[in-house]
Amino acid sequence: MTHSTKGAGSPVYRPAPSKWIFTKEQMKNTANRKEGMSREEELGYRQLAAAFIQEMVDGLNNVKDPKMKIGHTGLCVAHTHMHRFYYWHSFKKYDYRDVGAACVFVAGKSHECPRKLSHVVGVWRDRKDRKQLTTDKARNEAAQIIVLLESMILQTIAFDLNIHLPHVNVLQIMEKVDKDEHYRSLKSCAFYFATDVIAVTDWCLRYSAASMSIVIIHLMAAYANVRIERLFADFMTEGSPWYAQFDETMNEDKLREMERDFIQTYRNSCQFHYASKYISNGKLLPPPPIPPQLNYPPPPLGSGGGGGYTTNNQQKNQMSRRPARAFDVAPMLTPPVAPKLQNLSDSDMDLEDGELE
Repeated sequence: MTHSTKGAGSPVYRPAPSKWIFTKEQMKNTANRKEGMSREEELGYRQLAAAFIQEMVDGLNNVKDPKMKIGHTGLCVAHTHMHRFYYWHSFKKYDYRDVGAACVFVAGKSHECPRKLSHVVGVWRDRKDRKQLTTDKARNEAAQIIVLLESMILQTIAFDLNIHLPHVNVLQIMEKVDKDEHYRSLKSCAFYFATDVIAVTDWCLRYSAASMSIVIIHLMAAYANVRIERLFADFMTEGSPWYAQFDETMNEDKLREMERDFIQTYRNSCQFHYASKYISNGKLLPPPPIPPQLNYPPPPLGSGGGGGYTTNNQQKNQMSRRPARAFDVAPMLTPPVAPKLQNLSDSDMDLEDGELE
């Protein structure tokens, strides 16, 4: 990361250009769009994949030792791997549930919360088909599918495991502007709101973590009826907006565009929300404490109600309906081509951290 300065002011951080930030025109050329999917359809599948990843994390975190649980960072990293994979590959060719399981496997290894391959395979088949694998042959076949997809994901992302999440920027900004912690609930809600951004949008392919954090804080301040000018009073200079010191690429037009995009997306994806359960009638409810070092098991999917952009009646209706879970959605995709099976003893695949039990 590099930085520049504006006059005698504080340094403005300018992240190095990312090969994973695509323009509007480039986002029209994803593998799914080339095969005839609309942006709304593609985004819907991305949300289903993110929901299935959450299902996988819930199942893998069913352990007694809290230190062995996949943390909040691991969840969001798995989401990001999935979004990047499906820029280059089609949902019609690769089932999102298979890819989602492999993304969790990859994220576990890269963020020091690895899971045995046998454990991942067991949870994957339980969540996908509600079946348990009862023979060694079935377990071997399923394991090789996950290993094959793991290899494909790593090749697709060019082994780029260095992911910048907006959660870090949100916490850094709030710590600077709220040293006395008068807005602790706002900071906590913004943290979980950042997970919604990763899960239900394709922003990790379109905007930097710094830009996402600006929009997140601005939206949460609006929810909490906090004047943004008051919150950032010490960071505003004449002729300079409140976000200037935190993201040099942000401007008013970009801020409004991102907010409109998110509000529209958030309205249509209530069953996938995390942060909405901390918002009621325009007020922020006390959320759980922010995870130390961003390593915290995320709240179960579907435990919250409707989104903050809906009316009270709509919220009640949404809460009365059972949330759509990933494995309850009828598969509309063709399964991936089964890999040529071979004996695991003769395999040159790296099964370290995941040898079958």
